[in-house]
Amino acid sequence: KNGIPVQKDGNISNNKNGYLLILVDGTWPQAHGIISHSPSLFKFQQVMFDTPTTSIFHSIRREPAIHCTSTLETISRAIRIINNGSGESSSNEAMYAADAMEDALRRMVEIQQQFALDFKTSDPRYKRKKMEKKKKMNMEEGGTVMIEKEAEN
Repeated sequence: KNGIPVQKDGNISNNKNGYLLILVDGTWPQAHGIISHSPSLFKFQQVMFDTPTTSIFHSIRREPAIHCTSTLETISRAIRIINNGSGESSSNEAMYAADAMEDALRRMVEIQQQFALDFKTSDPRYKRKKMEKKKKMNMEEGGTVMIEKEAEN
């Protein structure tokens, strides 16, 4: 809420002294609590992204708001912005690191999706919700078209 838009700050990529980024990791309520109970964190300028993005986690976990992303995604975006001011990829080591973090996160999501769909290894609660959703969609749509589309995601 109180952050300055990081991509509109003209000096974000021109700081020759470097940056100290402090990211609080945890659930949104946990992170808010940590910040609220840590007065020393208030001396630092808070920043925020001013362009919306979709979280890599969107297919397996919903964030509290559309602009929310995981800590790893936030770090990756910050690296991109600090290194070239636009968030676009370039060939330096920092961009390679940002790409590697995002690639690893995408792969982790793919693996979690595979296990979630495997009835031998998936969480029974997830399995039950998935089956209820498929049954409801099948009844509403009168066929298996929607189920096939869902399995592709």
